[in-house]
Order: sequence, then structure tokens, then C-alpha cells
Amino acid sequence: MLFRNIALRRAVNGFFEIPAYLWNMSAKIFLRKKIAPRIAQGHPWVFASEIGDVAGFEDDGAIVSVYSSNGSFIGKGYYNPASKISIRLLTRGEQVAIRQDFFLERIRAAIGLRPGYLFHLPFVRLVASEADFLPGLIVDKIQDYIVFQIHTLGMELWKDCIATCLRALFPQCHIYEKNDGRFRMAEHLGTIRQCWFSEFGEQIVIEHSGLLSTVDLASAPRTGLYWEQLLLSRFLAPYVRGRKMLDAFCYHGYLVLSALRDGALVAVGLDWSEQVIDLARQQAEMNGMAGNADFLVANSFLSLSKASLNEQTFDLIILDPPSLNGVGKNEETVLSGYEKLLLNALGVLTNGGLLLLTMSGKLLADEVLMEKINQIAQKQQKRWRIVEFFGQGPDHPVLALVPATRYFKAWLLAFDAGN
Repeated sequence: MLFRNIALRRAVNGFFEIPAYLWNMSAKIFLRKKIAPRIAQGHPWVFASEIGDVAGFEDDGAIVSVYSSNGSFIGKGYYNPASKISIRLLTRGEQVAIRQDFFLERIRAAIGLRPGYLFHLPFVRLVASEADFLPGLIVDKIQDYIVFQIHTLGMELWKDCIATCLRALFPQCHIYEKNDGRFRMAEHLGTIRQCWFSEFGEQIVIEHSGLLSTVDLASAPRTGLYWEQLLLSRFLAPYVRGRKMLDAFCYHGYLVLSALRDGALVAVGLDWSEQVIDLARQQAEMNGMAGNADFLVANSFLSLSKASLNEQTFDLIILDPPSLNGVGKNEETVLSGYEKLLLNALGVLTNGGLLLLTMSGKLLADEVLMEKINQIAQKQQKRWRIVEFFGQGPDHPVLALVPATRYFKAWLLAFDAGN
């Protein structure tokens, strides 16, 4: 059905031959009389309930011109009538043509926004979807590898063009497509993981600040090194020296190893998956830390206790859980998850210890989480303070009108039993 349009490989001398159904601007969408102010103010999403008349449209995902009910031009974007977010706007310029040079300049502009020092790190996000005015597209650079992900049908139809642009901008890099996940499922798109332009190994080893990490480009859900782990490692470096540290969601163990590198006395990592813990132990062995790093299989929501940790307590605990904003979850459910984690963690945190808490997603307001922490601290008869607060790095810009683009926050908290 949908895939009749995307099996195209027609890049000739660096130019992608654009099928007519992509750029046929005769298709017009007229919105209902009363539209949300956010659309007029620049928000890129148009929901199905906001669409009125449709004229000249034939192919799902194709580019359309969007107008108000009185005929005034709003923007151009791609339209998928099967999606709840039916239109994602790409430009507000009526004379702007959506073709290869449009995507090339948008990607180049996103790269130019990133400060230069980021490109000395092993991982940098080059394109962050809506926040870089390319909804549905994510592009990461992992050393000499460019990995792109597409979440929407409208952007999928431009995949060949995007890959060609990335090759032009990074001619010395390998290009890898890693298209999977629930966002694609919502748009009835399949899983695709493949090399572009040339074949290469999907498993690589990267080095950062003296640590080696194995990265599997094809692995799901992530590549083995979350960008947040690099961010947290740099942030925690001044705090770990001389402390006993616990990472309650260690994944492949990067924060455990970086803490030992930075002077932690003890570093323990937990994860619910035995396979993940096996990989973390392999990472420790590869870095010559197998005798110092301790990795345990445990579900931190259920079994984070002194008994499960051989009666140990810790001066610094990292609570960096996967996003609790799952499908169908509400604020109460998310708060309950954080409450379990915090109660468990406080049971093994030394008096005066530090706790790093992160939140991914947009379902919970900051003040709601802070109020929950306050309630827990009062019940535990503890004082608490926010030592530092920080959010996502500059390679993850925030589009103010789209709260979902501000999806990572972290608080370093101090707890003690003083009066």
C-alpha cells in the first residue's frame, strides 16, 4: 500500500529525482473557521479535527498547501489523513519550494546551530525533528557514522532525498538508516535498518574521555549509549570523587564506568535485563574495570533495598529511568512510579547523600514532581534541597511552541535528617 512510493533509489550525480506526487502543489487543505491560535503563532502540527475542506489531494504523505477557511495562506507541509496529527508544516513561506535543496539547507542550518565543541564528542544530534523545523526526522552523528531515523509517512517519502543530502554534507561518513519504534507503527510504517551507499559493520567501538564503548547501530531500542549518559557523566564528574555511587538504571554501564574513572570509591549498576547486565560487564572488562564495577540484575521499581544490595548504602544515587510517559499513562500513574523509586532510593541513601533524578517526557509538570518529592521527604522526616538543575544539551534545541521538544530534565537533590 504505502510502500509503493518509497522504494526509490534515483540519486543521479547527487541529485534526487523527485516524483511528481511529492511536489504537486495543486493539493490544498482549508482549515475550519475556528482554528487554534497555536497554528497562527507557528506551531507545526494540524490535527485531523482542525481540517475542513480538502481539494486536489491524492497521495498519503504528499506535500500540500494549507489555508485558513477564508483562503489566507498558512504554510506548506505533508498530509497523512490516517494520522491524528494530519499535517506537519515544513514552511510558512508561500514561495518556498519543497525539494532537495530545501532539505539540504534545513539540515545544514541545523548543523550550523550546534556549537563546534559538540563535534569533538563521540555523539551529537544533528537534527532534532520539530525543534529543527524538520518534523519526523532525527539525525545523529556517532563518530564517523551518520544515523537517521524517520517517524512519519510524509518524511518517509523523502527518505532517498534525505540520505542523498546527508551524503553530500558528510562525504567521509557512513550513512545508516535505523527506522523502528512505536512512532512508525502509529503511521503504519515498517521497521527498516540498513546501510546506505556502501556496506559496513553495524557494531563499532567508540572512545570518549578514556572510556571505550561498544555501539550497535542496529540494536533496539537504542544503540547502547544514550546521549543523556554523556551529558550526565560530564555533569556528575565533580560529585563522584570519594563517593559510593549507585546507578539504578545503568543500561550498558557507561555512568558506572565513568564514575570509577572520575574517582568514585564504589560504583554499582542495576538493570532489570540480564542481557543488558551481561553487556555492561563486557564493557567493564573492555575498559579494565571488571574487578571494580559491580553490576546486578534488579528491578529498581520493586527490589531496590539494602537486602538486595548486600546491606550497602550509597552517597550518590542516579535515578535515570526510561520515560514513564507510556501510552495510556496519566499523571497519577507517572507520579506513582516516581514515588516508588524515590522511596526505594531514600532507603539506601546515606544521610546528607545526593540523588540525581531525571524526567523524560512531557506528561508531568516540574512543580507537580517537586511537590511529590516534598511530600515524600516530609513522610521520611528529611530535609531536601535542589543543588543543581539542568536540561538537555544544545544539540537538542527546544521549540517553545512544542513542549514535547523539551523532554529531558535533571535535578541533583540533597537529603538529610536535620531539624
